[in-house]
Amino acid sequence: MLKNLKNNRDFVDIVHIVCYNGIEGHFKRWHSYLYNNVYVGYIFDFSFCECSYDTPRNIFFKLGIAQRFNKCYHKCTRESETMEDTNYYKSIADDFFKNSCDMTTFETREQWLKMRMDGIGGSDVSSIMGHNRFRNRKDVYKSKFELGEQQSNFAIEFGNDFEPIIFQSFAKKYKNVYATIDYKDTMFRNIFIPYLQASLDGVLVEKETNKVGILEIKTTQTKKSKWYYSDGTRGIPQEYLDQAIHYFNVTNVDYVVFYALVNYDSDDGNFDRDMEFLRPRRIDREDIKELCQETLRECVDFWENYVKKGVEPTNRVVF
Repeated sequence: MLKNLKNNRDFVDIVHIVCYNGIEGHFKRWHSYLYNNVYVGYIFDFSFCECSYDTPRNIFFKLGIAQRFNKCYHKCTRESETMEDTNYYKSIADDFFKNSCDMTTFETREQWLKMRMDGIGGSDVSSIMGHNRFRNRKDVYKSKFELGEQQSNFAIEFGNDFEPIIFQSFAKKYKNVYATIDYKDTMFRNIFIPYLQASLDGVLVEKETNKVGILEIKTTQTKKSKWYYSDGTRGIPQEYLDQAIHYFNVTNVDYVVFYALVNYDSDDGNFDRDMEFLRPRRIDREDIKELCQETLRECVDFWENYVKKGVEPTNRVVF
């Protein structure tokens, strides 16, 4: 941080102004750094100093430069601390994944699409389990042999465009709870069952416990009732729950957090609303161990007995 401060022109100018006004000695009363034989105290220390003569903070205000000092100091401090925190928590996540996953980076969407053909991803699982109304087991089977035409519509484009914004929104709003790390250009594969794979919207490290989890970003064009049960309690759509379970099986993380942005349609009765975030939904692996085992068995059976053998599976519907 001190290096950043030294390189800031505004900061250097302020130091010389302060020295010129004869208050250099006052800085020695507080915790300080020595820069060109000048002691420079922290601005938040000045707020609490108690002395009968004019304090450095008051002199700053009289000189009209307190705002400049605050701005350059806090900017340098924020950049330094943010980078240090990110590197620290990313090292925790990296060490965790080394014991559970092989990680392969990709540079283009085309590379990512081809990688998806080599295994079962999060969006495949609800179809394999029979929980998807729009895509069945035969569709998943065919997608592993031919790339096919990639669909695009308003909902898909909306989700792709807003995903970075949603990521940053979560990272800032919940920064005191989680460190949010970007692994978007990485394919995760289970080290024991490599055809179980996942590409993640984000990785989380819970700051209180250092437990590693996953951030899954969602957008929806429909009413938020999709995210609530019939009795009004908070819920997670079944196809998204299947996705979270798959992520547990691939990476062995402790939890998955869903963060969803609702884009209201003009005909849904919410004329005073355009978009809104739902509060994060968190699932802990410990709470759904049996579902994880059941889903793992189904996915292994699907790949080993159908995809690898080239046998088209029968469809299943279990809503």
